[in-house]
Amino acid sequence: IVREGGFLPHDYDIDAGVMADAVDIPALVATLNADPRFHCNDLEDQTTFERDATGRMQVIRRPVFLKVSHQGGVHIDVFVHYRDPGVIWHASSLFRWDNSDFDLAPYTLTGTPVLGPADADRYLTENYGAWRIPVTEFNSALDTTNQHVVRNPLSVAIFLRRIWMAARANPAGAAALMRALERGGFVVAGPDGRRRFDPGVFGAQG
Repeated sequence: IVREGGFLPHDYDIDAGVMADAVDIPALVATLNADPRFHCNDLEDQTTFERDATGRMQVIRRPVFLKVSHQGGVHIDVFVHYRDPGVIWHASSLFRWDNSDFDLAPYTLTGTPVLGPADADRYLTENYGAWRIPVTEFNSALDTTNQHVVRNPLSVAIFLRRIWMAARANPAGAAALMRALERGGFVVAGPDGRRRFDPGVFGAQG
């Protein structure tokens, strides 16, 4: 909408967002499946391991992502957005993208009124960096600038695997993934200066 004035000519799906505190997710799934035009193919939860106020590790599951198909063949990804202090985030089951808290403003997409972040430049810059330059080959696992590791051992393992796989073909993407691991405290510099995984983030003794 902001750069192209309409749909991206090279895109293959529609992305939409809902706020977790404003939508009953099971009711949304039921409503979609009750309409013959739509089918909700998948509802992903995100599982995280977090410490409560007493320091005890607890498992938290949140619905984060709906994959919907329309009878016309269009695929729709619906991301559930959550608010933390100063942050609105959305996620897949194993990854998370953070944005500064934002208000919504009206936009028009091919004649249809829709809502989007009021400060579009800030939102797009946080997600994509130089968003004014069109990119037709975009990898959300490597090219987003606001990606975070989920506090889940499987998420960390997949990040490490993607770093290994991208080390030669996409060194900049691999470095970005490593920075995400470091920001989350999952990888720290050892006494010899080499990076190592810190098992203490999941309560283990390292």
